[in-house]
Amino acid sequence: YARTLSSGVALLREARPPCTTAAALDFAQPFAPLAGLPPSRSFFWIVHVGRTISRATPPPPAQTVFADVDCVMQPKHPLDMKSTTFLLEVYGAHLEQAYRVQAKNADWLLLRKRDQQAS
Repeated sequence: YARTLSSGVALLREARPPCTTAAALDFAQPFAPLAGLPPSRSFFWIVHVGRTISRATPPPPAQTVFADVDCVMQPKHPLDMKSTTFLLEVYGAHLEQAYRVQAKNADWLLLRKRDQQAS
């Protein structure tokens, strides 16, 4: 896992223009401290399906969850597959509409907010 985080930080650091915030579609949010970015105020700190979030009451994507998220890191090898699967099932349509793949490596896809969606 540490190796994949290192490759994710490298991908974030190569992004141009630089990402202002980043959210990981996984259980935890390691990229703000690891990449020296301010933490997102809108995205979940942890995604523990059934405890911190549920299918019955997921917050709306644009107005709440992704409100200040510039870049989304989608893991190819998630720490918690259940969390990643949940996030993609619930928010996948929003991600396809509001974000585009900007870069990728063996461990991550870096999704960037589309220009018309930028805040």
